[in-house]
Amino acid sequence: MQFNAGVQPFFHLTKEEAEIWGEEKSQEKRRAREEIVREIKKAIHLETGVEDIGVEEDTGDCACKFMVDRAGMLIELQEFAIGLDEAETEAVYRGEQQTRFNHLIEIKDGVGFYLPVYFFFPIWVQTKALVYPLFVGSAPRLLEELLLVNEKLDIEKSAKLARMPDYLMADEEQIEDYEYAFGSEDNFWERFAFVLLKKLSEKSIEKKMPVIIDV
Repeated sequence: MQFNAGVQPFFHLTKEEAEIWGEEKSQEKRRAREEIVREIKKAIHLETGVEDIGVEEDTGDCACKFMVDRAGMLIELQEFAIGLDEAETEAVYRGEQQTRFNHLIEIKDGVGFYLPVYFFFPIWVQTKALVYPLFVGSAPRLLEELLLVNEKLDIEKSAKLARMPDYLMADEEQIEDYEYAFGSEDNFWERFAFVLLKKLSEKSIEKKMPVIIDV
């Protein structure tokens, strides 16, 4: 399962996607996304009073894109954060224990949105087409949580990771190379995921675009 995340307009469509899907399927996917965006707007307005949730129409601009062929890309970082609160992962997921890192942890299936809007707790939206509610987090709040995590994670110890580019496509073979080169470092994959999320949240805030994460 691939980690696929981008900072882009809600209705961004790449040339490759348009060619693969064709006109009919592209329109079908847009209608499904429009329904999700409507529900997000309702929920955010109710929560914060804000109506602008980020750039919607496709400007041809994708400010940041990561495609990493590694399953459970966020799991190690999420468990690291939970450990900082001396909590247990499953207990947090069941709502039996609390954590300071809701926006980092609650996207546990690796699918959802982060918006360039501040709100303290994540929200969940549902449409007729969705089997399960969809996670919606706050990029500014996620960034705050990441900075708290970094007090212990200390990303500065991995200088090469700290210089992560805005675009990264890493297939299975390249991931093996990463593991060979850096895998012996303490908390390497925690730091790798940290840098990805930090870059995504910063670009989201800067460009006023949502982070869209799927698989």
